[in-house]
Amino acid sequence: MLESFAKKREAKAQQKAYEQYLKGCECLEGRLYKQAMIEFEKALKLDPKTMPTHLKNSFHSYASGGDGDCALSIGLVLLKLRPKDYKLANHLGNCARQQQNYKQANNLYRHALKVNKKYEIAFYNLAASMGKVSKFDEEVLSAVKQFEEVKDFILPDYYNNPQIVEELSEALSAENEKQRKEKIQELMLQKEQQEMTQELVALRVTEQELKKCEEQSDDPTFEQLSHALSELVQEKDPVLIYQGNLFNLGLYALSQKIHDLAFDCFSKLRKQKCQLDYLEMCLALTFALKNHRTKAIDFFIRLLGITPYNRYYNVNLGLLYRRNKNRLLCFKYLAVGAALLEKSDGHYRLSELKVLAAGHFKAGRYVKAIQLYEVVVSEQDDLVAWSHIGESHLARQHFEDAAEAFRRLQKLDPKSDTAQQKLRAIHNHYFDRGEEFFHASKYRAAAGQFEKAMTILKIAETIKRAAGVYQVLKNPNRVTELMEEYEAMLLHEKEVEQEERRQAYFLQGKRFMKKHDFNKAIENLELAFRMKLDKDVFMYLATIYKKLKRDVEMRDLLDRWNRMVEYEDRMKKFRKEEERSQKS
Repeated sequence: MLESFAKKREAKAQQKAYEQYLKGCECLEGRLYKQAMIEFEKALKLDPKTMPTHLKNSFHSYASGGDGDCALSIGLVLLKLRPKDYKLANHLGNCARQQQNYKQANNLYRHALKVNKKYEIAFYNLAASMGKVSKFDEEVLSAVKQFEEVKDFILPDYYNNPQIVEELSEALSAENEKQRKEKIQELMLQKEQQEMTQELVALRVTEQELKKCEEQSDDPTFEQLSHALSELVQEKDPVLIYQGNLFNLGLYALSQKIHDLAFDCFSKLRKQKCQLDYLEMCLALTFALKNHRTKAIDFFIRLLGITPYNRYYNVNLGLLYRRNKNRLLCFKYLAVGAALLEKSDGHYRLSELKVLAAGHFKAGRYVKAIQLYEVVVSEQDDLVAWSHIGESHLARQHFEDAAEAFRRLQKLDPKSDTAQQKLRAIHNHYFDRGEEFFHASKYRAAAGQFEKAMTILKIAETIKRAAGVYQVLKNPNRVTELMEEYEAMLLHEKEVEQEERRQAYFLQGKRFMKKHDFNKAIENLELAFRMKLDKDVFMYLATIYKKLKRDVEMRDLLDRWNRMVEYEDRMKKFRKEEERSQKS
């Protein structure tokens, strides 16, 4: 009887626990994650035998379905139940990271490592999480593995001419080969003479020299190349050319681990407040070669604070931490570097990336071209890159993305015909679509297209046409807004046109003045002066009237000047009062 009573009580507890569990599931559906955890904990207390199985099944269901928040809510309850389950802690860390909750993810990975220090998967995940890299478990190790054989730091391109060292090497190799062959010829003649005269000791020395000369490499020495590079460093050259050549000398010295010469070059450039890319990085790497690693690391941390997604900075800092025996931070920065290199198809140098992106663009592989060009413009504003990004989006009929790219191009080069023409073409696309919808009596759709056209370019005709559509839609407020904008634009265009004419009169007047044709000069300058108060025009007219001793005209000019100044002052006061009243 007692046994039967116990079973009934257990069944009742299980039923109540299951109800709590269902409440928790309802909370998850409503995104009430903390409340869900409370309900699940209550369910566990009521039924510690079977409830863990329910929770475990739900956890795996949510985790496999990609619902990280729900999986995390259940998983954290399970982890309280099984705090030594380091694999669960790692799995929960992945769930937290998928929701971009990096702080919680880091804590969970550290919990897993605290339980099992040798659990490398959690270590890789912790490094990736610290770098906010979306790679998990073995993916992290696989990504970082590419750097196992990398012994030296990754250096940037040479300036002015990225192939400068290759070109100098070829030229010096050719010269070395020529001199070596001449020396061989000379030794051959010497050998023949010594054979004829039976100078056996001297002959043996010549043969040794000849063999040495034949085996000698034509590759230029460090001294030869550094001398050739130093000869290019001319202070009389334009600043950027001079600084680029001095940087190249330092970079070559750095590549050959001659840190004193590298330090001299980079320090000199830094004192000149040189703005060349990667100068600070190269100086940091020079400190690293000199075993001032802490100082080098500080440089990189500062650089990454400004440009966090730079491939060179992340990979080199990872390699630097590897030399410093800091395995976790080494993995962190190498994981970030690997993720960035994945986006750039494994290329560090922008010069290589631009060539690759251009190849994809010409071949019509627009998605790939956009991907690579976006890496380029994230590091360097480049006119061609922005133009090709815009063209690629246009080819894919992604008009808003194309417009954004051409706006960036226009910002970099306000005189860019390409940017203006393409923006006009995108505007026209929306305008034409608006007309099509309007004629099909789809007035709301038409209004939407005209609104899009106006976000691309503000053209008076488009504004007026949009107002007409809103008139049909019986939206008087929008009609009023647009017509006010239309009138303001017409007024502005008129003012611009008038200013252009005024400047033309002023310019013509100055030309006639230089030719001493004072009557025509006065005629043009007077036209310019009547259009706008301008001290420069006034001074030119005053100079001519004074020179020609035209006192009446001079007095009239002064009277007009005073009246115009007085009028300008009144208008300024009026505008200020209007602004105040509008604010109040």
